[in-house]
Formats: sequence, structure tokens, C-alpha cells
Amino acid sequence: MRGFIFTVAVLAAAMLSEALAQGELRLFLPVQEVDNLGKSRLQSDAAGGIHIVAPSIVGNGFTYMYCPPGCSGEEQLSEVRFDTDSNGAEVALALDPSGKPHIVIGDYLSLSYARCTGDCGSAAGWERGLLTSWDQPDWQISGDSLAIGPDGQSHFLLHGRSELFSDGPHNTWYYSCAADCQLGGNWRATVIEDEQNYTHTSLHVRGDGTLVGGFVAAVNYDLGMEYPIIAYFECAADCHAGDSWGAVGLYTAYDAFWTEDVPPAVSLALDSAGQPHLTFLGRSGSGEPELIYMACAAADCLDGDNWPGLIIVDSSDASIGAGVHLSIGADDRALLSSTVGQGVVTWTCSSDCVSGNWELGIIENAEDLDADAIFLYTNCVIGAWFLKDPQSAQLPDGRIVSAYTAEDYSFGGAASDPNRPSCPIGMDMSLGRLVLRSP
Repeated sequence: MRGFIFTVAVLAAAMLSEALAQGELRLFLPVQEVDNLGKSRLQSDAAGGIHIVAPSIVGNGFTYMYCPPGCSGEEQLSEVRFDTDSNGAEVALALDPSGKPHIVIGDYLSLSYARCTGDCGSAAGWERGLLTSWDQPDWQISGDSLAIGPDGQSHFLLHGRSELFSDGPHNTWYYSCAADCQLGGNWRATVIEDEQNYTHTSLHVRGDGTLVGGFVAAVNYDLGMEYPIIAYFECAADCHAGDSWGAVGLYTAYDAFWTEDVPPAVSLALDSAGQPHLTFLGRSGSGEPELIYMACAAADCLDGDNWPGLIIVDSSDASIGAGVHLSIGADDRALLSSTVGQGVVTWTCSSDCVSGNWELGIIENAEDLDADAIFLYTNCVIGAWFLKDPQSAQLPDGRIVSAYTAEDYSFGGAASDPNRPSCPIGMDMSLGRLVLRSP
């Protein structure tokens, strides 16, 4: 693995010089109805429209948000609230060839699908239907697992749910639908892997219809797997047959979800030639996180030797937080976003990216957000923001749009009152964050 590591000095200097970089728009989300949101999923359409969907982590539901091309103010943002049976529903977002958004919703005991058929900023412009339901919460979607091909056909992956001290089923299902996908009867579903969960999938459809994706092969002690694995898969045809799928493991994944709130993360993007590029959080030999980029320029991307890579940041230089995302624009410029230190950062690269031709940019530093001065509990006197799970895209007008989570935490301090209960350190609220800025 080739090493090209941004040092603490480089990162700190960039944060300092760009800490107050002027974004054309900086908003907390949602803007119309206050809610605590989980991870945002972001897509931009060919005209420059911005589409975001995020689940509520307190109430039962999720919110779709849209800002039209040339987005410059919160008054342009439209929001549609959808109900779910449980809070924290998993959602995945994709745009069809006409730029209309589709959403697959993994509720605790059911799976549903919503698609925009009219005015996407109004509930009346959407159609939604149930795909299936379960008696036990054994199944989930994760990652950007929904993709729509040039032919308008929808695809997504479903896998067994694993929780702390609970080992669920180890199966991966492939779902596909050709039209009217809000109707459950129009979907076909088959098990494509009966021993492994393909989690945190980043799914895409190449121009020739081949399904490709980066994913995390979950720990399975029955297979002797102690650590999750970053992997790549593809399926060229007859994808409802399990043996039509090929996969290759590439690197050990970093997973500290239960200890540091940093789950495994992988993101795949295709260039104009249909070649795959990956970014992910890898696990070093000493067990620390690394931010890694890989790309395959060969005809056979199921050969692991055809994936040269680059360590962009390792934990000796800066703390690496939750989430990574990769997008590639029409000009084949790669845009990588992640959480490093106290900020959301981007790297851009136009060519020969495995050689280290990346330019660092700052989307936002958490320390530049005004601390929340309203405390919910006694003896909490210090407020701080923590940013995570960024997704970014390049707009046709050259601007970069980013969506991520901003969590507000409260802490105690020296001014605490010994006669009152101590401050229960923790998160007070979780908001979405939308930033548009010039490159």
C-alpha cells in the first residue's frame, strides 16, 4: 500500500487558514420542522438540484429535502416528512434517469419504497408502498445500497441484522424492479449469499448494466472471520443467481462502532469509463483507523492485484471520525469527503490519484459553530459540536455541496454546583447540516 499521509501540521494549518472559509450557504436541517436527524444521504442531479434524505432518531419517520439548481437560501429548500413504524429507520436514496428521487426504507419490521412521480417538494408528488414485512427484526439495509440503472431499473441489497451480543442471520438478498416500484408485487428478491452479510454497500450500475459495489463483509465467526473486510463485487448478468456475483476482499475494515461511534465505512464511485474507485476506513496492523483510497483501471477488477491504493491519513497524524464518501464528477475529478480532527474535510484529485495528487479543502470546522448555550440538565455548562458522516457532490456550477450530521453535546465544568446532580455528559440534539461553497 503506497503511503501519502497528510501530517498534523498540514491539516492544522489548513483548518486554521480556512476555518472561516466562506460557504455560500450554511444551514442546519431540517429548516421547516425541528427534528433530530440521523445520517443524511445526498444526491445531486444533472441540473444541479440537491436531494437529501435523513431519518429521524427521535420520532418515527424520515425527511426528504430538496433545493433547486442555483440553491442559495433556506427559503428555496422544500421538505417532505414521511412516517415510519419505528425511529432510526434506515434509508437509501437514488435518482432515476430523469433525476427523480427514489427511497428504499428499512423499518424495524418492514421494507418499503417511495418514489417521486410529480412535485417532489409535496407529499402529493410521492407514491409509496410496502415491499415486505417480518415477525422479527432480522433484516436491514445499510449504506448507499440503492441504485438505478440507465434503463430505470431499481436495485438494492438487504442483509441480516447484527447487534451487540446478538448474531443475526448471515444472508444477503438482492432485490430488483423494472417499473412502478412502489408496488411490492413488482419486485423480485433472491438470496445471493447464504453465509455472509454484505453491509454498508455502495451500489452503482455501469452504463452496460453491470452492478458494481464496494461493501463491508461483516464478521462471521463461523467462517473464522475476526474482523470485517472491505470488498468489491460485480454482477454482469442474471444477478438473481448467486453464482453470477463475483467478489474480492481488499483490506481489513476499521470498526469501532460500539466503542468510538465509528462504524465501518466504504464508498464507491465510477469514472466516465465505468472504472471503480473506492475510499474506506481501513484497519492498520496495530488496530488503528486509516483513510484509504483505491482504484482499478484494469479489465478484471475481481483480481485484488489490480487495486493499487494510497493511505491518505492515518491515526498517527489526526483523529479519523465516522464516515467517508467518494463522488466523481463529469470531468472525472474525484471528490473525497471525511471527518478528520474537528472538521469535515474534502480532498480533490483530477488524475493519477494513487500517486497522491490530492488537494485538501475544509468544508467546516466544528469549533467555528456557535456553541449551544441551552442546557437540558443541571451542572451542564459546556456545549460542543461534533461532525460526522459527510457526503459531498460537485455541482454543475462548480460549487461543492456537503451534507452531514452535527451532534450537540453537553459537558460539566469547574463551575458545577455540588448540591445538584452532576451533568450527564451526552448528546442533546442531532441535526443535519448543509453547506454549499466554492471549490
